[in-house]
Amino acid sequence: MSSARENILQRLRGASKNIKPAPIPNMQLPAMSMADRLTQLTNAMQLAHTQIIDTTESEWPAALLLLASEQKLKHWLISSASASAQKFADNAGLCQQPLTLTRYNKSFALLKETVFHQIDASLTDTAGAIADTGTLLLLPSVAEPRAMSLVPPVHVALLRTSTLVSNFNELIVQQGWPDNAMPTNALLISGPSKTADIQQTLAYGAHGPKALIVLLIHDHKELDRNH
Repeated sequence: MSSARENILQRLRGASKNIKPAPIPNMQLPAMSMADRLTQLTNAMQLAHTQIIDTTESEWPAALLLLASEQKLKHWLISSASASAQKFADNAGLCQQPLTLTRYNKSFALLKETVFHQIDASLTDTAGAIADTGTLLLLPSVAEPRAMSLVPPVHVALLRTSTLVSNFNELIVQQGWPDNAMPTNALLISGPSKTADIQQTLAYGAHGPKALIVLLIHDHKELDRNH
């Protein structure tokens, strides 16, 4: 290796040790009331062709079973370890039609055939949502990989209103990203998969779920909170 090249590489290695991530600006956008957040979230999601089902912590399994029956969603992909997946599994026998639940507890290579060709819908949790844009935040894990929300034709997401924020700046604060590195695998989802051709004709489900359904679990305090 030439001395000139080695000198350049040494300077680059030395510089990389001193590089610090740029601070995330605090935009201080006005916060919405809870009522306004819910209204804005609903409007934004409906514009993006997302279906919203209002429910509660105790009633969401029944709402999910009714959805499965009405839309004939028989084969579900669920987390290998989440409490929500277990709650769904515990209640699956009450559905009006037989359900098959596949847990994501194997490598994708072993589950690929099932995920792409047999699954009707998936169920995932969310880490929050942005009311301003109607956007869900998912933080995939080993127990609930991102393929669960990106591959099945129908994606059902559980969203608790207590995690709803007004805008992206609030989401950054909520998740502690100003002090900690933003996760490399965070997913921001605003509606079902869609694409457009040269004539700007939208098509849904071309590269992922053709339907996004949000079970909106009202678990916030009745007293309005501005933060």
